[in-house]
Amino acid sequence: MKRLTQTLVRATGWACALLLLSCQKQDEGVPVEQQVQFSFHYTAPSDMAGRTEDDLAEAAFVVVTVNDAAHQPVQTGKKLSLINVNGKFVSEPLSLLPGNYLLSDFVVLNQWGAVLFASPHKHSGMANLVVAPLDFSLPVGKGKVFEFVPEVLSVGDHRAEDFGYASFNFPHVKTFNFHIAVSVCDTVEDKCTEAMVSIFSKSHGLLLQRSIHAEITRLTLPDYEDNFTIRVEKKGYSTYQESFSATALKQYLKGTEKGPLHVTLCKGHLVFWNTLGSDTEVLNSRVGPDLSFYTGGDGLNSPANHEYAPAKKGNGITIAPGTYFVGQRLHNVVMTDPGTVINPERGAIVCYFRQNQSPVAYSNNPYRIFDGPYGLDSGLGFVSYDYIGDGLSDALWFELTLGGTTAIISSTNFNVYNGQWLHVAAVWDRAGINGTNETMRIYINGEKVAAGQEAGWGTLFGAQADIAGGNDQNIAGKFYVDELKIYDYAKTDY
Repeated sequence: MKRLTQTLVRATGWACALLLLSCQKQDEGVPVEQQVQFSFHYTAPSDMAGRTEDDLAEAAFVVVTVNDAAHQPVQTGKKLSLINVNGKFVSEPLSLLPGNYLLSDFVVLNQWGAVLFASPHKHSGMANLVVAPLDFSLPVGKGKVFEFVPEVLSVGDHRAEDFGYASFNFPHVKTFNFHIAVSVCDTVEDKCTEAMVSIFSKSHGLLLQRSIHAEITRLTLPDYEDNFTIRVEKKGYSTYQESFSATALKQYLKGTEKGPLHVTLCKGHLVFWNTLGSDTEVLNSRVGPDLSFYTGGDGLNSPANHEYAPAKKGNGITIAPGTYFVGQRLHNVVMTDPGTVINPERGAIVCYFRQNQSPVAYSNNPYRIFDGPYGLDSGLGFVSYDYIGDGLSDALWFELTLGGTTAIISSTNFNVYNGQWLHVAAVWDRAGINGTNETMRIYINGEKVAAGQEAGWGTLFGAQADIAGGNDQNIAGKFYVDELKIYDYAKTDY
């Protein structure tokens, strides 16, 4: 046999005929179908290209044609799912009566129906590259294990005729490829690491989920989607999650100017968590420093009355009725020394939030989720705001100053969410969130709704931050804050 000098994979397979047991005794003269499973492992030749390794990782189905000894069809084009069990692919069972059969077609597909590998037929152009081309004897008996050894070659750019098939005419989806490389912080930039990659679309949910090795990896996606969300996970590290258009992903190819999509995972932590569901909960944080209630006051700045109501999880906190006046700054819950908790370079402030009515200037405005305008000057603000000076009525507003240049982003038309519990997040990373040029983001219910590229904020926090505070005479009961969390990294997976 000629030495194989092109990209191929030699796969050694075996089939196990498993005796089908019945609860009742069968008549000995009645044949019983046997469950046959196809499984194959492979040995990669030393000159095999990385492309074939990528194809092997994507194997999802085998398509087999089985004939009887007289070459009459028994199963034609039967598609069987594959599962990867510790690196070995095993198909779902195929039922056959005891007898002598011929394996006449053997093709491996990816999940989108594209042909990855095929066993060549005798007298085909590829037949001389394997020891035993098809047709291949497949004996099936009772209570025995039967092995067969088909060799499959990478289809690549070859035609079906090269393998002795009339066509590879299987229903398939148009796809595209991109490359991804995952590394971790504090290592050489081009040193890859193992990780779990999941890719989603809005219309079809989970499209792909697989472990990747510590190498640049090719991934294949359907070309009918416009946008994809990529999640990369590794135990002990913060999760990477980012959305891309199909057009953008197609540019991430090994060997091109842009190269693969580089993902860097860092060790991130939840550094603060307070459930805000009662006085006891406020004064006893689950993670990080305990909070307190505001007790200062100079007339303009005053303690707010507070109360609790059923929220997303347990109770949430709000401002209770009181004798308030226009312009009065009502401070509710206080975090002392926020600079000991919050990283000025990167982080995320996350909570559940509900506003029953939009803020209105000089009546009930703003709603301070975490400090911000008219708060306690921490240098960081996350608020629902009617900022008439800039025409930003009904805006979810995120600002960073910290002794530097003020950076602000906002999501307008926030009033469309009135009366709904929302999951909201303010995220920042001076160096760029997930390697992008975006340094600040706002998320609502897991969707990015605003982003900015300013990075001139400073590093100095004020002495206190106001939580669930607000202004003006009609502020009572207008909003609720629940389950406040702070992370020391730019968390984007919500």
